[in-house]
Amino acid sequence: VKCALPFVGPPTVAVCPYGTTGVTTLNWTAPSCVLGQACPTPAPLPAGYWNNDRGWQCKAGDGFTGNAKLQCVSKCRVVKSSLSGCSTTSPCASLESKRCDLDVSACSGIYPGDDCPVYCKPPHFVGLATRASCPVGNSDPNTELNW
Repeated sequence: VKCALPFVGPPTVAVCPYGTTGVTTLNWTAPSCVLGQACPTPAPLPAGYWNNDRGWQCKAGDGFTGNAKLQCVSKCRVVKSSLSGCSTTSPCASLESKRCDLDVSACSGIYPGDDCPVYCKPPHFVGLATRASCPVGNSDPNTELNW
């Protein structure tokens, strides 16, 4: 018993049980088959993916995040590939505060890796500003700013 192309692997042997006549079940073990060719690059190439000497990557500079994964599937000897794992980055949710002493007006549309100032509202409240930040690689527009 051998692997069907495009798979390769060592063949195994199927034998009839000794002394049987007529219809019987073969004694055999399926061969251990692996894809015998490189997984093809998906065409068309989906947005946000690129291949370099470290393998498939998400294009962080183009607003994508995640861990790219190339998958190969063979069905009826036709090999198809697909990429998954990358998603677009997204600004975090706007910071909202029910506190009357804080000014969070600068904390809207903050992109992953960026931050914004949170001020005390003058003239009645004074103090140093703090910063709120959107996590690097954020892809969920409902993620709250860290502060």
